[in-house]
Amino acid sequence: LRIWGKAWSLEDPHPAPNSPCNMNKHSIFTTSYPITVAMSRPWFPVILTLIAVTALSLRITFLANHEIAPQPARFVRFSALELRNHYRNAPVLTSASVLPTGAGSEVALPRSDAVLPEGFKGPLVSGIGLLEGDCERGLANGSLAQNGTVQTFKLAEQVNATGFYFRTMADHQELDPIVFTMETSTDGEQWAVLGSSRQFVAFSFQVAWLNETYPTPTKRRATVEIRNSVPWWFFALAVLESLLVNSSFLAMAAWSLTRRYSWGTPTLTWAAGSFTACQFVRVVLVLVHRKFVIFPFSLMSGFLGAMITAMFLWKERLVLEGILVSGLGWGFIVTINRRILYPESGVQNENLEEFITPGIMCVVGAALLLRRHMAWRAAIQKMEGDIEQYEAAWTAVWADGRQRESLQQLHRLLIRSHGHQHLLNFHAQQKFRALDAARPQLVSSLDLLFTQAAGLAPMLVDKVKVWAGKSRGRLPTRCVGSEEREFLLWSEVEGTAAEARVQWAELKKPERAVEKLIRSYNGRTWLLLDIVRQGLVFENAWELRMCVQLILEDSDVRVVRSKNRLRPDYDTWRSAGYRDVNLAFQITTSATRDLGLDRHVLELQLMLLDMAKLKTDEGHRRYIEFRDARAE
Repeated sequence: LRIWGKAWSLEDPHPAPNSPCNMNKHSIFTTSYPITVAMSRPWFPVILTLIAVTALSLRITFLANHEIAPQPARFVRFSALELRNHYRNAPVLTSASVLPTGAGSEVALPRSDAVLPEGFKGPLVSGIGLLEGDCERGLANGSLAQNGTVQTFKLAEQVNATGFYFRTMADHQELDPIVFTMETSTDGEQWAVLGSSRQFVAFSFQVAWLNETYPTPTKRRATVEIRNSVPWWFFALAVLESLLVNSSFLAMAAWSLTRRYSWGTPTLTWAAGSFTACQFVRVVLVLVHRKFVIFPFSLMSGFLGAMITAMFLWKERLVLEGILVSGLGWGFIVTINRRILYPESGVQNENLEEFITPGIMCVVGAALLLRRHMAWRAAIQKMEGDIEQYEAAWTAVWADGRQRESLQQLHRLLIRSHGHQHLLNFHAQQKFRALDAARPQLVSSLDLLFTQAAGLAPMLVDKVKVWAGKSRGRLPTRCVGSEEREFLLWSEVEGTAAEARVQWAELKKPERAVEKLIRSYNGRTWLLLDIVRQGLVFENAWELRMCVQLILEDSDVRVVRSKNRLRPDYDTWRSAGYRDVNLAFQITTSATRDLGLDRHVLELQLMLLDMAKLKTDEGHRRYIEFRDARAE
């Protein structure tokens, strides 16, 4: 941003330590727009690029190995765990857990309790072999050892198996293996599952599972073929999902480098929406293909993505809570897979690798939330003395019956005033949205906004003098021979030497304007309503109410927003105990219309004398630290 020809911090890709872009060490996660603030940091595009490149590299690896990785086999063991008409309480199944990056999981298989008829020596199938790609490698020439319903083969050379097959016998239908496993080994000691009658297949970089059941047909000499491969549609969705999400990260890095900081949130929302869409498309395909094992995973992942998308659309400030909730949600999904889907399919998986990602998300989210809470707590502790003084002053004011009645009348007056009552009691974020929709200021250039402010500043001073004279308003005046100040009636100051000592408020500093744009307004310059501001101090509440009424009745003034902090239900936490009445308005005279200044919004702060006396330079410095900790 350039303000009056000077390049401010947003133009600098490497902000100085005192730059508004650097703000405060806590500001990223306490601001209302943490993504926008993070986009302004020089390290952010580097981290995003590393994440995107790493994730894409992993996905490319998956693309190159989307078929289940071949499993080396020198020894092969086929176990019939249940025969069609001979079942003796055999375990239901230990399924295959085949990983694309290496051999299958080494598991202890239960031995079969199936019983062969007396005198029958087998084998139970008429032909058996391994699949190596598209080729069949029969095991007829391998040495055979049979122990009941378990057949073991030793191959002449090692085979990289991607599946297996067998054919039913010409007769003895009752002896068909209907629950079976095929294991491979390179040394005859350590066995790994290659496949089974009910297959449970995992593939890399996806916490998702496919379920396939291979029933043995009753037809004679029929072939049962089991291939370890990922369905094309699941593979395509996984790749598409990764491309959409990681290309969004790369786009955010580009926006950060080109200083389009406010583009980060929409891009991240698109990424979360893309992830959600892919999950729900997967749900539909799962239902169509009847792969119910992954249905709960896809459905819950879709709802999790939808929640994250809604969070970015609704309130970006909840990003830390979103990280923690996402980690917990992901861990819940993995737990469902392990506790319900795994046992249902017989997979014995005791490693904790699937909990690494959700665990990291939970730890990071909880740590950042704790850090934010500690920063807020430390900031409040610094302001405790000021808060106590302000609260004591407010208690004394409210205890005065006449002042309390005047403040109640003030509240009703503001409620009845023209067109801005809907902004009185809203949360700050709702106020911004209402103002954003109404858009009282048309200017989107910060440079032009400051130019307008310079033209309106003397007009506001003239208005304040009139209102102060009619309502006994006081102005801060520097004491003679010291830096201390006193609050004198304008009627006492006007036309005297003391008039030169009146401390009129200056325009908001450009650095502070940039801070608010990034921290609170997401770059929307038309929400800056206090570049031109002044203040009036009143000895009591009825004089303050009189001034508000004068302003509301002024035909040259159009009030667009009011903040009434002088009411008992106001939460003083955000203002560290301080209370006043804040009016944002436009001056609509022929002069302002001719100059194009009639849509510029100015601010007037109306304070009670007891509150104003408590404001000191040292207290203001503490308040700035408090404000920075909350990134406002």
